[in-house]
Amino acid sequence: MYQQIAGGANGLIFYSFHDVLRTRKEEPEKWQAYWGGVKRLAAEIAGYKDLWLSAKAGAFAIAEPSDMKISVRTWKKDGADYVLVSSGEDKEVALNLTLPEVRKSAKSLIGGSVEMRSAKSVGVSLDPYGFSLFRLTAIR
Repeated sequence: MYQQIAGGANGLIFYSFHDVLRTRKEEPEKWQAYWGGVKRLAAEIAGYKDLWLSAKAGAFAIAEPSDMKISVRTWKKDGADYVLVSSGEDKEVALNLTLPEVRKSAKSLIGGSVEMRSAKSVGVSLDPYGFSLFRLTAIR
């Protein structure tokens, strides 16, 4: 789901509900865990709906290396920039995001870890097909 949001989606629908129903019928012992995971993901995504649906784009970030399947989307909310980075790679990924403006700090909210490498650079570590949502704080 995070790949779709990072790629620009403003609306999501669970389009694979037949998998959930098939699991319930064919593997009832796995049903509760599977359905619980679907509900946790839906609640996690819904918890950030004010951010996802905010209309103001944040500071543009350039991901390096650029030869990977990486999506980056930004938002500005309450005076801070938020960045969602998502990987379409089937391996762990270490990225560097170059920022257009100086920032004081980067704080991970969910997903992979982030670290400030310089005032205009953030390092991001992602699992295979992983994501990271983080907040950038400006120097005041």
